[in-house]
Amino acid sequence: MSPQRRRVLQAILYEVFAVAFVTPILSLAFDEPATSSFGLAVTLSSIALTWNYVFNSLFERWEARQTKRGRSLARRLVHGIGFEGGLVILFIPVMALWLKTSALNAFLTNLGLLVFFFVYAVAFTWVFDRVFGLPESAAEPNSPTKCPVCHRDLSLATRPDGPEPFETCPSCGGEMDSNAGRAGLRHEAFISRAKIAENAHSTASAHAFAMQALPASATELLALRKLGRGVDQRWVEWAVAMLGKGYDTPSLRRLAGESPPFNQFEMAALVDATFGELELSPFESPADAAVAYASILAQHILDRVIPMNVALWELAQRYVQRSDVDGDQNLHDFYLLHYALDDLRDLEVQNYWPKGDRETMDEVIRDYCRTWLGQHPLK
Repeated sequence: MSPQRRRVLQAILYEVFAVAFVTPILSLAFDEPATSSFGLAVTLSSIALTWNYVFNSLFERWEARQTKRGRSLARRLVHGIGFEGGLVILFIPVMALWLKTSALNAFLTNLGLLVFFFVYAVAFTWVFDRVFGLPESAAEPNSPTKCPVCHRDLSLATRPDGPEPFETCPSCGGEMDSNAGRAGLRHEAFISRAKIAENAHSTASAHAFAMQALPASATELLALRKLGRGVDQRWVEWAVAMLGKGYDTPSLRRLAGESPPFNQFEMAALVDATFGELELSPFESPADAAVAYASILAQHILDRVIPMNVALWELAQRYVQRSDVDGDQNLHDFYLLHYALDDLRDLEVQNYWPKGDRETMDEVIRDYCRTWLGQHPLK
């Protein structure tokens, strides 16, 4: 189910039940006949229907940019307070005019409704998420909701042998990386993945499975290891490629023979042993690794090896990780460029970067990549 259809369905179901609850409450509160109260309830629900869609669109846009996924109780409470708080502001003048009462009386009555509907909103959203799955903005990276090959929604699908994640899509048979938990094909199908990701705006899962399919270099893997990234299929494919080039060590052969699901502790030790046997020197610090990784992706952008939005999304995630942990600001400009480009997919203007519009932003980003590589050349 697309995000737009999901929001429409959520808004309609919310208001259908809301009308049934509001009518008797308004009739008792204002001593009005049921027909009049029903008319007011429908009017208020029409307003709320529009606000529901608008608010959820804004909330999910904010939610998609949070580093912590899922919907905790605290996030659900914030959602409920924001939604119901907006309704109070919209409802007070309408209720005062319809019921021919003062704004203060309408406000006090609306406070009572707010308490009731705050509980209702939180409970309804929780039930809706349980039935239809979390929206893409809140979905865990290791909880695939859609196969990128055939686009089947997997959020409601279950395996016949239990609740474990799918290893392949039940419709098209496309492989799923069990460690990363995202459906897709191996790197031979990178172009197909990249096309999907290029049209996926800021969808984390779409960009991530495209990144996992891109063939990796030793420098990139050394950087990712220093940055604390988990081992996935790319590392195995790199080992296979190294064997094909004539390199041969015991750990390299073991790494080339591994397959998902990966035990991260064992794989980390195996990767370190492989680097040691090949005499590949690790980066001295995470900051150095982040700069090198950015240079690799900047070159990929210039060579058009990977869609620009995918590379910028990856660097934005690394910036958030680095700035939160060590206050490292090296990748801050890539973070800003990512959101500037992301905004221009839906809006006419962006406010993240000093210049750049829909027609010129791609070239602005390429110019920055050239400048970056001039300061931080690939080694």
